Amino acid sequence: MLNSIRSKTIILFFLLSFGPLLISRLVIYPKVWEAFQEVRIRDLESVGHKQAELISMWMKERKADTAAIAREYLVRSFLKFVPRDKEFQELTSYLRFIKDRYGYTEISIADSSGRIRVSTREDFVGLGVAEFDYFQEATKGNIFITRVHPSVFPIQNEAGEMEKGVPTLFVSSPIRDDGDKTIGVVSLMVDVTALSEEMRRVKLGRTGETYLVDENGYMITDSHFVSTIREMGLVKKRTSLELKLVDPTTGQLTKGAQACLKGEPGYDAGGYPDYRGVKVLGFWHWIPEYNWGLMSEIDEAEAYRDLYELDRALMSISFAFILIVAASAVFLGRRFTAPILHLTEVTRSMARGDLSTAVGLRSKDEFGELATAFDTMREELRQDKQKLEELSVTDALTGLYNRRYLQTKLVEEVVRTNRFHRPLSMIFMDVDRFKSYNDSYGHQEGDKVLKGLAEVLLRDTRKKIDIAYRYGGEEFVVVLPETNGEQAVVVAERVLKNFRGLDFTPKGIVEPIHLTFSAGVTSLKAGEESASLLERADHAMYQAKSMGRNRVVKA
Repeated sequence: MLNSIRSKTIILFFLLSFGPLLISRLVIYPKVWEAFQEVRIRDLESVGHKQAELISMWMKERKADTAAIAREYLVRSFLKFVPRDKEFQELTSYLRFIKDRYGYTEISIADSSGRIRVSTREDFVGLGVAEFDYFQEATKGNIFITRVHPSVFPIQNEAGEMEKGVPTLFVSSPIRDDGDKTIGVVSLMVDVTALSEEMRRVKLGRTGETYLVDENGYMITDSHFVSTIREMGLVKKRTSLELKLVDPTTGQLTKGAQACLKGEPGYDAGGYPDYRGVKVLGFWHWIPEYNWGLMSEIDEAEAYRDLYELDRALMSISFAFILIVAASAVFLGRRFTAPILHLTEVTRSMARGDLSTAVGLRSKDEFGELATAFDTMREELRQDKQKLEELSVTDALTGLYNRRYLQTKLVEEVVRTNRFHRPLSMIFMDVDRFKSYNDSYGHQEGDKVLKGLAEVLLRDTRKKIDIAYRYGGEEFVVVLPETNGEQAVVVAERVLKNFRGLDFTPKGIVEPIHLTFSAGVTSLKAGEESASLLERADHAMYQAKSMGRNRVVKA
């Protein structure tokens, strides 16, 4: 029977029918899987590098704050003051202002013997810190950042309670007199929660997270799954310094943590159990400057969800293909093979980072569904990438550019201005008594104030020329190219007038409430760098504050 032409024809048609299926399953699909893995790893790597840049910038800001405090006249004169002096009170008030403004836990000034002479906490005055590494390194002339460690003294934890052992780090800087002799040390105590909050601004899907790990394998920042971890009994209060990254299936450090602690960047696209026992994809990067490891992980189920759906779709197509009559095997084989090869090329383009190319198949059959699934997946990846880029430069509340973007664009604008010898001015403004208003009427009302000022800035400055930024908290910066100092003062006065005219009276309050801001205006000097320009504008703003607020001061 098998020797008959009919049997041979049927067998041939079946072979022709199964051939494309076998090729797509054994050859093409593994390549699609590999290309998809490359896309996901690129996403993890991109987020990891963005977080590394964010952490580096954050730490540089802390060091810059410490150095700036050490250069202040009152700080350099601390040895001359005693607690009853007016100057001593002014110095203490200044330190408390910096502490509250930038969210530090505590700021202290110690003399060269290691005894704390001035502190934002009165119970710290008189304590000895000579044995601590941050004091010893600062006395050597270094701006030093300690490792994250449990606090020795009781400080306020995330629940508002006083507690020993809260994860903290210190940033210290030498204080020098006019003769450049080290006469003391200023130290800033930083709550690690602030770093966790900064890192959470970069999103990585629903189950993705980025966290820091120390050289002993303990998590430094907060986990995305802290509630689950508490239920599992892995931690009592928090993940920072309590959670060791141990694979519950082996009792050893997770595969990602072990590789990260070796000091080399890498990734695992195949997946490994994390500290919850959940299989994740991971990318890791060691930051030698701080002896921290940066881990970016996402659950495998979420990372490959679209590919699993694609796999099921392909299996459905395969079973449907088997039922097709032998007479149409050749035609259908071509119809199936060509689109799948095209899909492979598209996924390769995606793996190379090109998310602009659509599959371009418009049909009502299974290939159309498959093409739609690919296009949907591509569009989601493109939107996620775009959102990450926008998130890194935009303030979510006001819609203005953020501080990070200012630091990049200001350098470019200063270079351009110096090259072509054109004027460039800056306005640095801070909403007066914003903290009091925010505490009295709530964050929602406070957000309305910030949005209101942002709207005034966008309305009263030149579109596509002047750029307004939210510098942080209630601070805003406007960069005005092709504008001299006098013109910038006019702009600042106009913005102040219009902002002052806004009504911020909450519901239920009878007396109308109008707010003001203090602004510092300055212009770029020939050959000057961006940091100096920003510092001078900031200083002018503080002058406006000290002169009674609600005014513009030109430096």
